Amino acid sequence: TTIKEWPFSYIKSLEEFHIGSGVAALGTNPIGGSSNVKKITVDENNTAFTVFDGCLFSKDKTVLIAYCNTQNEKSYSIPDGVKTIGNGAFDLFDNLEAIIIPNSVTTVQPYSIHACLNLKELTFPNSVERIEASACRYAFSVTKLTLGSGLKFIGGAAFESFHSLKEVISYSAIPPGADSNVFSNTDISKIMLFVPKGSKQAYQNAQVWSNFGKIVEM
Repeated sequence: TTIKEWPFSYIKSLEEFHIGSGVAALGTNPIGGSSNVKKITVDENNTAFTVFDGCLFSKDKTVLIAYCNTQNEKSYSIPDGVKTIGNGAFDLFDNLEAIIIPNSVTTVQPYSIHACLNLKELTFPNSVERIEASACRYAFSVTKLTLGSGLKFIGGAAFESFHSLKEVISYSAIPPGADSNVFSNTDISKIMLFVPKGSKQAYQNAQVWSNFGKIVEM
């Protein structure tokens, strides 16, 4: 059985979510925005999905599909070994002030950390290669954004409306490819960008990065 895209998204009355034994695939963003879900369960005979620490993962635990706010916690550490943060995994979780991403994640999918209004910082480790379009929109409270050395591409509106952002640190000597509207509705002309020694000129010549108010080598 396949459940199609956005099947139970943005249902505020949804408090429990169960996946039966015959469900082999979930569409995009299965319960994104349904942030009142307190319990996710998976039939023990299901071969595609599992629950770990209350959250929904692929069976091999390489994809975080859906975070579950079981204890109204302020911080959540994604388990080591996860390679992909799925579409809508963290969508509309006002409780979270920190999401710790391990150095195993390579891909951050669209809407994966979406409208988490009280996040204070976002750090993407060196393992992350792609941050897809709209991945982290509306993180209004983030003041510091750190991008690892392995980052190759950032999609459009990935960091839209980062109204509190004060500084961005990029550890990549080569400016990551970026759609022109990565920082839409964010005034980066007032934000400092810190880059590796010897790479300032490359950032000054690169789309998006050249728009930062001040570029400083570390």
